[in-house]
Amino acid sequence: MNNDLFQVLDNLWGPHTVDRFSSDGNAKCSRFNSRYWCRGAEAVNCFSQPWVGETNWWVPPPRLICKTIQKSISEKANGTLVVPEWKSAPFWPLLYKDGHFASFLQDHITFRGKNVTCAGRASIGLFNGSYDKLKIIAFKVRF
Repeated sequence: MNNDLFQVLDNLWGPHTVDRFSSDGNAKCSRFNSRYWCRGAEAVNCFSQPWVGETNWWVPPPRLICKTIQKSISEKANGTLVVPEWKSAPFWPLLYKDGHFASFLQDHITFRGKNVTCAGRASIGLFNGSYDKLKIIAFKVRF
């Protein structure tokens, strides 16, 4: 998510204390977890860290969205979850059932258009900021 949209969400639902899926090149919070060691990372592998007691910023890669939702539920961890609106994805039923979003999703905002997301260092992939039809949903997660 680009910095301007992060600021909007941080003002609405933050302040966010830990960016759980980040690196030294794209961290939105001063505290962050990274997949691999990098300068400034508080921890490697966010799933090995406790999430409760923080206002987490979660922008997981699609392959880790289910695991992220499951850990947030099991720990009753609060934060903001940013995911693509992808109704056929395995994670969607964890968020949306019987015509309603799950009870732990207290609010949401949908973003669409170019420049909602930012390209990473590799500048490739679904979230490189070039897809104007991609919908991204930010959820306020509260237990």
